[in-house]
Amino acid sequence: MMKFTNSMLQKCLILMLLCSATMASAQKHAVSGVVKGDDGSGLPGVSVLEKGTTNGIVTDLDGKYKLTVNDNSILVFTYVSYTSREIPVGKLTEVNISLSSDEKLLSEMVVVGYGSQKKSDLTGVVTSVDSKDFNRGAIISPEQLVVGKVAGVQITSNNGGEPGASSSIRIRGGTSINASNEPLYVIDGVPIDNAGNAGTRNPLNFLNPSDIETITVLKDASAAAIYGARGANGVIIITTKKGAKGSKLKVSYDGSVSISQITKKLDVMTGDEYRAAAMRYDTAHGTNVLATLGKENTDWVAAVTQAAISTNHTMTATGAFGKNTYRASVGYQNSNGILRGSNTQRLNFGLAYGTQLLNDDLSINVNLKGGTTGDKFVPGIGNALNFAPSQPILDVTSPYAGYFEWSNNLGTKNPVAEMTLQRDAGKAYRSIGNVQLDYKIPFLTGLTANLNLGY
Repeated sequence: MMKFTNSMLQKCLILMLLCSATMASAQKHAVSGVVKGDDGSGLPGVSVLEKGTTNGIVTDLDGKYKLTVNDNSILVFTYVSYTSREIPVGKLTEVNISLSSDEKLLSEMVVVGYGSQKKSDLTGVVTSVDSKDFNRGAIISPEQLVVGKVAGVQITSNNGGEPGASSSIRIRGGTSINASNEPLYVIDGVPIDNAGNAGTRNPLNFLNPSDIETITVLKDASAAAIYGARGANGVIIITTKKGAKGSKLKVSYDGSVSISQITKKLDVMTGDEYRAAAMRYDTAHGTNVLATLGKENTDWVAAVTQAAISTNHTMTATGAFGKNTYRASVGYQNSNGILRGSNTQRLNFGLAYGTQLLNDDLSINVNLKGGTTGDKFVPGIGNALNFAPSQPILDVTSPYAGYFEWSNNLGTKNPVAEMTLQRDAGKAYRSIGNVQLDYKIPFLTGLTANLNLGY
């Protein structure tokens, strides 16, 4: 009778894994096509997403796309100012569709630099995203709400494992080598300065994303003309939420808990692999090289990273009485980073009040936003990728607070020692406010005088 050896059992397991991998791969297939608009031309920048997954792509300049999807999946096509469509794919390899303009969206009012206009009347290049279309999840800073939502706008996080990191936003691409390429931010009609905020990772973090109603991007010169040279790189207008007329007092709470962790690590050497490589290539020193390499197998990336838990809480009260509307909010957020010791905390408040006088010809809106952010900074993950995996984290004979360090002080620093012994923190206080008056001149129909005072 034949007996199964360990090698035979291993071969059977490998064969089973290969068969299951082949079956899994056979359940996917490529699908391509063209997305056209009302005039029959291809639509660039249309979002094509496999429903229920993060697998997606955007159409090219000719409206073409190609995507590998699961069998019997559903493709979701979305585009700003157009009605979204869902198309069952089945086993089709080509899906061509047409998207129709959304008349409701075209009649919406959009806040631009010189007032509010209907989308259908705009001549400048303007894209508006409201709260129901914002990205969901653990959102820390306002710009994360519209990542991937505005065609042609590149939003790249500068996150190196720390929470609340700032983002690089390019609306018109890189227009200068030495000067800033960042757009101008306007919050409730008040242009804000993002320079000189060294105490925080992101100068927009004082603003609670839950307080934002719409984010409008002004791309071309005509739309941003009112801001002059400050709008050379485009303008991002943030409009916050306000109370609704005729509504009763409503108190609401919104809270969340999230966990972040590294899903894929870089493949670096273990201590044994490091020593083997040294023995193979450093032939001049022979076995003597082992004396300086150490005997450990240290995973430095695991030593400096963690599963980061973050919490977010927002309390809101909104309502109206007579011709007066109000909204008040207070929020607290505590976000840990995947790098040990990194943290961002935010405590913020928001107040909005509106009223109408003089037979509703005069509208007065008062907005006040403020907050404090505290950041704990840690060194990046670079030293953890470069430090010798053959060396220990701790060394009882070390004069450097018990952490192993190279004696000549010229090598890479111990990443755990850097994160543990270094104290680098910042705290920033910021508030903005404005009073906006709009007066409809009664004897000149269609003409409105606007006065906006802000700090």
